[in-house]
Amino acid sequence: MVNQYVCKVCGYNIIGSIPHKCPFCGCNRSHFITATECSDLYCLTEKRISKKILMLKTKPKLGLSHAAYAVETLNGEVWVDCPACFENNTRMPKAICFTHHHFMGACNLYQRESCCEVYIQEEELQFSIAKPFLPTITHVMTGNFWAYCELQALRIAGHTPGFTVFFLDDVCFCCDIVLLDNKKGDSLNTFSSSKEEVVEAVKHLIFECDNRGVNLICAYNSTFDYHEWRERTQRLLD
Repeated sequence: MVNQYVCKVCGYNIIGSIPHKCPFCGCNRSHFITATECSDLYCLTEKRISKKILMLKTKPKLGLSHAAYAVETLNGEVWVDCPACFENNTRMPKAICFTHHHFMGACNLYQRESCCEVYIQEEELQFSIAKPFLPTITHVMTGNFWAYCELQALRIAGHTPGFTVFFLDDVCFCCDIVLLDNKKGDSLNTFSSSKEEVVEAVKHLIFECDNRGVNLICAYNSTFDYHEWRERTQRLLD
């Protein structure tokens, strides 16, 4: 396995050497483990969301515990975002499509094992934490596109410059541009952008979801009925 380390606080994978502090969450280097240790300590769990969709999460919880989604298409399995933990005896994707660079996970390890295609918007690769993954990327995108003829990608920006959502039938995969949390409260994700930018992107997202007849939202660690998600999200915009 390559020299790769995983932050236990946020789950970000670092290729190369352990930094003095995590470039994503800022925690000190004592919180890093090797990717090999990560594979030994954590595993992937699968939860059936629909006939075509599985939610993939790490067990026990790793970092932000973000979910990736495995989508079954006629041409093979496509993942939306990538788990932070590499598991070499798990299902392997034909392609990995990223909403943004924050959740690239262990994509380089899965790509090396499966020779899958990897899609991400060009704007996402300008960030220093994403650049080590450049050799892994097979398709650098500059706008909307189709993945394996069934999964439609729509670049809406906002949360990050190339933030992209995906649509499959009546399902939207929108990761963490909106954070709905019954314990901490709902919020727009302005971690790396202005509120104004996120508001415009979310308005665009709602418009697209309404027009496409979306019924299910697959977010960064949970799923929502679209009408509930829309109502709670709209309150954040008002």
